[in-house]
Amino acid sequence: MKPRDYCCCAIPTVNAGIYLTLLEQMALGVLVGVLSMAAPEIVGSSVPMMVVIIFGILCFAAAGLQLLGFIGVATERPILFRRFLSLHSLLITACFSMSGALIIISATRHSSAKARCTTDFFVPDPNNADSVLQKEADKLCEIFPWVDVGVMGGLWVILAAVHTYLYTVMAGYSTEQESDHEKYNTLTERNPKF
Repeated sequence: MKPRDYCCCAIPTVNAGIYLTLLEQMALGVLVGVLSMAAPEIVGSSVPMMVVIIFGILCFAAAGLQLLGFIGVATERPILFRRFLSLHSLLITACFSMSGALIIISATRHSSAKARCTTDFFVPDPNNADSVLQKEADKLCEIFPWVDVGVMGGLWVILAAVHTYLYTVMAGYSTEQESDHEKYNTLTERNPKF
């Protein structure tokens, strides 16, 4: 068997592997959508809430689109699965583009993230502007936004690699599914009794 005949090096992409791939994509879409809208505010993120809501909706749409993939696999319809794959790649590309832009925007707005961190987590002493608390707040709020941006960027790279791999697996499955159906159709054309 070719390397693409297996998902994650162990699960055959016959139906079990492709269902697992679709389920992973759906779970990740729901997870990222929920976390983008319902998680507490991240110190390093400095983007308007409306943009985050739009990103969450895109993630939910990508998760919902996986149902079309499930239908394409379950009903053995290669054209439907190929159309799903095209829509899936466009939607996932939009999600990754938007999340990459949000990470870059957060990195460029470091000073506003630092100021928000200081006001949210450290209450300044009005009597002593040069207090130890203010110095510690400056140190910590200088570091934490950069750490958050680094974690977001690292997670973006890891998820992009995983989704590229899973797209390759699904594209291989789609090609094999179309090839199998063509072989089956030529078999039934030669032997109409089937």
